[in-house]
Amino acid sequence: MNHTRPRLSAHEQSLLAGDAGDATQLAMRIVVRMGAILGARELVEITSSHIDGCLYHGDGGVEFAERLVRMGGAVAVPATLNVGAAGIGRLTALDGCPATLRDGKLCVDRPTQGNV
Repeated sequence: MNHTRPRLSAHEQSLLAGDAGDATQLAMRIVVRMGAILGARELVEITSSHIDGCLYHGDGGVEFAERLVRMGGAVAVPATLNVGAAGIGRLTALDGCPATLRDGKLCVDRPTQGNV
């Protein structure tokens, strides 16, 4: 099966090249690869997003999110996430715990405005 990469704008190429940091580059590599697999001809500009897959299904998802944060990852548009589609900008610390996994929940030590 042919997995042709979608056409990318100059800005998208810049993100894929790492000009906006390692976390953005990793995210773009994933988006571009998935676009190729799904047969997308181009990417579309977005103004908001929903971060799916943030329910706890094992350490892999938590480790990936923590890796993005360590790499300086940040959301670029307003975003919601599971469960209950809570707005990222409205989240506060959970029981005062640090950014670690506790009882199957990713805990944060500060509001996550701008962080993945």
